[in-house]
Amino acid sequence: MADPRRSTDVESLLGDILDCLKEGCLNDMSAQRIDSAAGTTYTGYAKAGSSESDAVWQISKTVVSGADTSRTWATTSSGGDELAYNKAWSHRKDGTYTYV
Repeated sequence: MADPRRSTDVESLLGDILDCLKEGCLNDMSAQRIDSAAGTTYTGYAKAGSSESDAVWQISKTVVSGADTSRTWATTSSGGDELAYNKAWSHRKDGTYTYV
């Protein structure tokens, strides 16, 4: 099954999305976690059934300070992979976050 998150150009992406919709792959991508406290919210996305300790999550961090809101994305030590599904939800507070 095509995975639209792995596409490298627009034409491939559109083709992979259509294949995904035809095959029902979006049903497999439904895990979501939210952890919010003191103006900071972590949001994670992964395939349904994923373990919180497996490096299969995409994680964002939203910080609200007064009238300002910022959203950053978790990155690994090698960097450049902010939107990849390769972080562990259980380590969301230990990670490095960057703007995309």
